[in-house]
Amino acid sequence: MAAGEDLESDGKAQEHRRHQTFRNHINRAAIWIFWVIAASLLIGIVTFSWHLVTPASFHFLADKQLDKLQTILGSAVLSSALTGYVNRRMA
Repeated sequence: MAAGEDLESDGKAQEHRRHQTFRNHINRAAIWIFWVIAASLLIGIVTFSWHLVTPASFHFLADKQLDKLQTILGSAVLSSALTGYVNRRMA
């Protein structure tokens, strides 16, 4: 009986280890994605701000590109604001 119990507990421990390893990988991926998105938004905000405060001779984006950037940043800010509002109301 002792050998059977050891085998069962070893199986449970290995299953737990596999499950935890998978969760760790997912957690690392989520954190990596978060930082990529945060860095992209920061770059977008800096770029958009650059175009607002500098003379036209320093601009490197075409008007169409700047409009697209403004749309993306506006959507991100609006989405973030709505998510915060919904989370406060749902909690």
